[in-house]
Amino acid sequence: MNIINILESNTTNTPLSITGGQSAVYQIQTFLRELALVHQEIPLILADGIFGPQTTQAVVQFQLLHGLPPTGVVDYRTWTMLAAEYVAVLQLQRKPLSCSMFPSGVESITLGDQGDTIYFIQIMLQTLSRHFDNLPRVEITGVYDEQTRDAVTHFQELERLESTGDVNKATWDRLVLVFSVKHSLEDLIFRPQVPAQA
Repeated sequence: MNIINILESNTTNTPLSITGGQSAVYQIQTFLRELALVHQEIPLILADGIFGPQTTQAVVQFQLLHGLPPTGVVDYRTWTMLAAEYVAVLQLQRKPLSCSMFPSGVESITLGDQGDTIYFIQIMLQTLSRHFDNLPRVEITGVYDEQTRDAVTHFQELERLESTGDVNKATWDRLVLVFSVKHSLEDLIFRPQVPAQA
């Protein structure tokens, strides 16, 4: 049962902790568990489908955080706010949408080509050259010039790809993969620490 189904099936003020059934309780606990990772005031609970004392305490803390009467009962008002907060947290945690930059209907990008895709190739190559001494730096011009082709050839040799100097789909995929992994590692190593709230 998803958020919409539970909301539609409980448009009265009847407490979900009593009438919602095990699946609704499990859903509430799942929401509270996710929110507890963001709000330290909410205790971390197991989603077991049983509305026991720990779930009640988590509901009370959620209600206190949101200015609701701390009854420990999930009435319609509490449920609506709980579902909305859960969706908001998921949206914050969601990765941004990506876009496809490799042009459709093109087998490979080669010397003399120009455009947005070339900018992105050069940005990836330049970023990687700061981390790998054996990868030459390139200027970001938007033109697939000899400097860019040489850097691509070096990259292909390092990655054991066919060394053509052109960016076909295999080279593009590997370049994006290495670039993405490098950025992910940097995020883990250099992510600024958020000071703990008093």
